Amino acid sequence: MNLQHIIFFTSEALNDASCDLLENLQCMDIETFWNPLLNKIPKLPEQSTLVVSDTMDGIEFAIRHHFPYIEKWKEGLASSFLKKPVCYYDAIASLHPGYLINQWKRAHHLPLLIAQTNRLILKELPAKDYAKLYAIRQMPSMGKYLPALNSLETELEKHIHYITYQYEFFDYGIWGVYDKNDILIGQAGIQNCEYQNETWLELSYLISPQFQRNGYATEAILAIYEYAVKELEQNRMVAIIANQNLASIRTAMNLGMKKREVTEHLGFPCHYYVINDIKDFLTRYKREQKRVQAAKSAYRNAMKHPVQEVYSRYRK
Repeated sequence: MNLQHIIFFTSEALNDASCDLLENLQCMDIETFWNPLLNKIPKLPEQSTLVVSDTMDGIEFAIRHHFPYIEKWKEGLASSFLKKPVCYYDAIASLHPGYLINQWKRAHHLPLLIAQTNRLILKELPAKDYAKLYAIRQMPSMGKYLPALNSLETELEKHIHYITYQYEFFDYGIWGVYDKNDILIGQAGIQNCEYQNETWLELSYLISPQFQRNGYATEAILAIYEYAVKELEQNRMVAIIANQNLASIRTAMNLGMKKREVTEHLGFPCHYYVINDIKDFLTRYKREQKRVQAAKSAYRNAMKHPVQEVYSRYRK
């Protein structure tokens, strides 16, 4: 199921920004209609259509045809109907294709893609995949620093509520971590927590034992850092890690987190680990990775084409 049609009902005139938006949508094979006459709109399928409106006529049209819609926030217009919009927007110029696709997915309770790395896909964990995560959590080595689970049925019910009240309300949460073959290998993400009497983003991550020691947690966390900076405009994060969980502590500290206060969490003695400068850390990390890659490349070239006299001397 894909978004294939978007109908715009708006009092805004076409301008460069809206023309760019329409062109980008059409390049993605999404058919668009800009202020069409109601009697000229072809019959479109409910499942693949979205309405964007700042007019009463457009909203009434969407409700009448059972289309999900997003509405421009206006006093006197917002919250006037029993069927509520998927979300509100400020102006057509603020919209972009990815946002519209995500809101259509929200209307149909489809999981959002969060990030892709060289080896991983981070996306919202759908209910159909929860049993796989449950199986990972039930592995003996995974229970050392995590609370015991209830039955699969009970935990699945909790997760269904989590999809609605965390993913769909905040637009972030603890996501599924998949490899490029779409195999679930763990979970990682962010949610709100209280730290030093303020609301912070709390980082959480776990990788299935058979996939550990491959750098997957580091790769996932770097993608989460990027998401926090670019999508949420947040530059700080906290993790709460059990004192005996040495692998997670190494990962957090290698990714710029500093050890802070002692705390009790989920029945375990823990410490807070904090990063206050995610954006600067990412800049430094990428610069260092480029330096390392350049050094490795130089080494490989040297091994392929060694200086003959040096090579001969050390060969003996």
